[in-house]
Amino acid sequence: MKKIAIYLFGYLLIGILVSPPVVAQDMEVQLADQLQIFPNPTDGKFQLTLKYEGSEKVTAKVFDITGKVIEDISNELVKEESSITARVDLKNPRSGIYFLRIQMGSKLLTRKIVIK
Repeated sequence: MKKIAIYLFGYLLIGILVSPPVVAQDMEVQLADQLQIFPNPTDGKFQLTLKYEGSEKVTAKVFDITGKVIEDISNELVKEESSITARVDLKNPRSGIYFLRIQMGSKLLTRKIVIK
């Protein structure tokens, strides 16, 4: 998809094609392939596995649909040789859609979790 930026100079109209950056999208796709959440949909108990060999600090939080932090699960994260795992048990979750946001240094990954 290309965006068109249009500049108006007096009576002269000039259109310039600008290509959006794809680096961020590609990074998001690559990271998404490395994250597994099971089971999903869930009753509030799930396990996440993230293939990760970096050294940056990793944090994880669960948000509701309004953006409110439901639970910070960063302390549940267990770093292994080439992955990070966590067994999560959300406290009294209501049915609905939630979001798991994992931050690895400057990289951010968000995945949808469905609570049944």
